[in-house]
Amino acid sequence: MNEMIFLIRLSFGMALMAFSIWDLENKRLPVFPIFYLLAAGILFACMKDVEDLQNTLLGVGMGLLLCAVSRLTGGSIGMGDGLLALLMGLYMGGIFTFLCLCFAFLFSALAAICLICLKKKGKKDSLPFIPFMLAGYIMANWIQGGWIL
Repeated sequence: MNEMIFLIRLSFGMALMAFSIWDLENKRLPVFPIFYLLAAGILFACMKDVEDLQNTLLGVGMGLLLCAVSRLTGGSIGMGDGLLALLMGLYMGGIFTFLCLCFAFLFSALAAICLICLKKKGKKDSLPFIPFMLAGYIMANWIQGGWIL
């Protein structure tokens, strides 16, 4: 893995860790850092070749799909979750984002089942999703032979 990809993955992982902590404490995400990362990600995407750009657009599409689901469900999935998935697609590409989101949904479902069985949460209670995205991010990096936080 070349140095630039390593630095991008490391930086995005650190940002995802900070957003996870923020999500756990506040149940909302700060808007300014997300739009800053979005602007930087668009500039980064402009430097990619055509094949990488197609993969990037696939990842952005997944994030937009989560944003649309957020709007359609009245916020069952948070808009911030969709925006972070969009950012992940912008920086990491579609294949990586899909793998990460699959793990995130799996981990969140397992946690929800455990919490319901232990009677700590009910079926209507919500869980912050970004910590599960972080866990999915770590797993996706591990599977792709990258680094682990």
